[in-house]
Amino acid sequence: MARKNENQLLSTIKKRVDFLKASKTRCKYVAPSLIVQSREHTSDEIKIIGSLSSRVGFTVSKKVGNSVVRNRVKRRLRAAARSLMPKYSMPNHDIVIIGRKKAVEKTFTEISIDLKKALLKLSHQ
Repeated sequence: MARKNENQLLSTIKKRVDFLKASKTRCKYVAPSLIVQSREHTSDEIKIIGSLSSRVGFTVSKKVGNSVVRNRVKRRLRAAARSLMPKYSMPNHDIVIIGRKKAVEKTFTEISIDLKKALLKLSHQ
């Protein structure tokens, strides 16, 4: 049976513009299996998106592997984010999680640990 926080839906980033805005900020954490970039919302975005909400975007490049491998990595990243975001999310931020080639061979626990370290580090910047 799934835990309550694992069933929680994440508000996701869909538009390329939002991914590019996050990539231009200097707030990022690089781990062996993933890269996490964060960007604080502007006051105009807070009005549109809603207060105290954070959005998450997931991306994995073709360098990681074919579509089957990339989708598997994205599923694992989404599951890790779903379990960690209720406790470690940053209000009013866009968070982009980029899967790296090492994520293919890492276990789910190792990916979760990398993501947890990244979220803790970025929340204190």
